[in-house]
Amino acid sequence: MTQDDVDQGTAVARAVTRVRTHLDGLAALLEGVREPVEAGLAAAGADVPALGYRELTALLREVAAPHCTAALGAAPSVAGVGCVAQSPAEAGEAFAMVWWVSRNGVVSEKRHDLNPTSDAFYDYRDAEWFSVPRTTGGFVVAGPYIDAWGTDDLTITAGLPLRAGGRAIGVVALDVATARFVGELTDALDELPQDAVLVNADGRVVASTAPDLSTGLRLTPRSRAAAGAPAGTAVPAGARGWSLVLLPGADAPA
Repeated sequence: MTQDDVDQGTAVARAVTRVRTHLDGLAALLEGVREPVEAGLAAAGADVPALGYRELTALLREVAAPHCTAALGAAPSVAGVGCVAQSPAEAGEAFAMVWWVSRNGVVSEKRHDLNPTSDAFYDYRDAEWFSVPRTTGGFVVAGPYIDAWGTDDLTITAGLPLRAGGRAIGVVALDVATARFVGELTDALDELPQDAVLVNADGRVVASTAPDLSTGLRLTPRSRAAAGAPAGTAVPAGARGWSLVLLPGADAPA
């Protein structure tokens, strides 16, 4: 092993640590919302899983509002925070969603169209940020993806399961301020001695120092790997399926 290999390994470890620190920060922020919301649901004295969607929405709004708005004010890299659930008491599990956003420093509640018969219906049931925490009980960072029924923009969403009455009724979730968050991750990659990309489990670019690989693109076939170059070395980056990929190039250590 050469000194260049050692230096590269140190730089990679440092970059991965910085990426994981950002992701851990999202998880900690969500936990800081989830804990008091679950306590508020328990203190309400209601059989939460038995509530209809209107009652569930009203209760979620009441207990979540101060914690979600406080999280937005404390974290400039977060654009939206809320609680998203389904009402098992109603046929088809009716929808309940309370969400707050921050724009230019102003926090406000955002209402989504949850009417299944509407053309603007925001059907989040199969979204990774909603379905994965409910089924695995763990933390997920989903995206980047185009949030066609939400922000209508490139979005990264993190989620943790929300429980009441001994069962998972939904999630506590947040949208990052994508440009700012990606910029912070790109800064972490800038320490590396060669081009690198941070990709999700689907091979979609989250952050990159390679000019031809912007956020949202797939690493293949648009990457230089498709032109016959080696795909690069992938290092797990501490999120569900995220990896740091070192791209080969003229400046890479031998």
